[in-house]
Amino acid sequence: MDSSSSSANLCIEDSKKFCRCGLQAKLKTSKTTTNPGKKFYGCTKYKTKQSYAMGLHRDEERQTEIDNLKNEIKDMQKKIDDLELKNQMLQEILTEQRSSGNFSWKLVLMLAFVMWIMMYLA
Repeated sequence: MDSSSSSANLCIEDSKKFCRCGLQAKLKTSKTTTNPGKKFYGCTKYKTKQSYAMGLHRDEERQTEIDNLKNEIKDMQKKIDDLELKNQMLQEILTEQRSSGNFSWKLVLMLAFVMWIMMYLA
């Protein structure tokens, strides 16, 4: 379990974030009283006239990714449920066809036997 969570963290850590100005955003630590120590992505031109406001917090980014993954899991589970239902229906059809096929074969044998008896008696 640790290896899968660490690989997920690497995926998030390695993904590069860019500011609207086109420069790569850097992971910074907030020093404000409202969010002390909170990690966020900020423009490298922060505090200059040319900078854009950018403050995607790392935990918000992770929550967005978690929500997206949860939605994918729900979609996949629905597909699995649909496929299992379809498989069950096909199994029932197959069983029904096999039993009706046996009935048809028995009917053919019975008719052949009756015809043989009729020819024998005639």
